[in-house]
Amino acid sequence: MNLGLIRTGISQGLTPALGLNIYEHISGAQSLPFGVLGNVEGIEYSKDFSGKATVSIPLWVVVDRADDVSAQQALDRAVSIGNAESVYTAVRSLADIDGKPWRSLKVLGTSPYGTFNFGATKCLAVSFDLQISA
Repeated sequence: MNLGLIRTGISQGLTPALGLNIYEHISGAQSLPFGVLGNVEGIEYSKDFSGKATVSIPLWVVVDRADDVSAQQALDRAVSIGNAESVYTAVRSLADIDGKPWRSLKVLGTSPYGTFNFGATKCLAVSFDLQISA
């Protein structure tokens, strides 16, 4: 399992699919709106020492909260299924691409929407719980 290749594959696959910059690392985020792959939340290594593992990584989608209604609508579209801005649908499309660095890629769920500041800008964000088996 190579976490660098996994982050790159997810970032490069989701950026065009969602029309949103998806950064591989938290420090990479430049401007709103954006997505960012967060810190590893856990790794479960195979018990047979085969080199296989399952890793949990959050994918944060962050939007400007200058207009609360627009911000909430943007996240509502991101957590929906089947539309062009759906993270679930975009991740599902990545699961079966050729040459991928994972055996399985799934969205298990989301966090509640939360607010925070990105520099001086108020933001609204949601975290998608990604499970990757490699």
